[in-house]
Amino acid sequence: MQRWAPLQGATAQAIERILATQFVDDPAVLHEINDSRTRIAEHLAIARAYQPRTAPVQAIHARYLAAWDDLLSGYRAIEDGLAASDASKLAEGRAAFARWHAALVEVAARLRELQDARK
Repeated sequence: MQRWAPLQGATAQAIERILATQFVDDPAVLHEINDSRTRIAEHLAIARAYQPRTAPVQAIHARYLAAWDDLLSGYRAIEDGLAASDASKLAEGRAAFARWHAALVEVAARLRELQDARK
């Protein structure tokens, strides 16, 4: 999972750039979403192919995948919000960004706990 960290960082930076637009530069937001979505799709194909062997790691892996799916739903909400000038959809997308970040922090903490338990 450490090999996945660069994508996580790149995604966090894309989210920061999206939020920095305050959703007033539609082309910039859509560009960031499209670039990020492409990388996420490739990453998810690899992550979904990974088969954890233990139940604790399976649970963490499931949480990790769910976080990315939630982020993609947030991207769709933002696209819909921009298309319809719907602030509630934009807010939904922003909330997905926050949940994604919180989930990745949670996953990292749970992985550290497992590593510490093995020592």
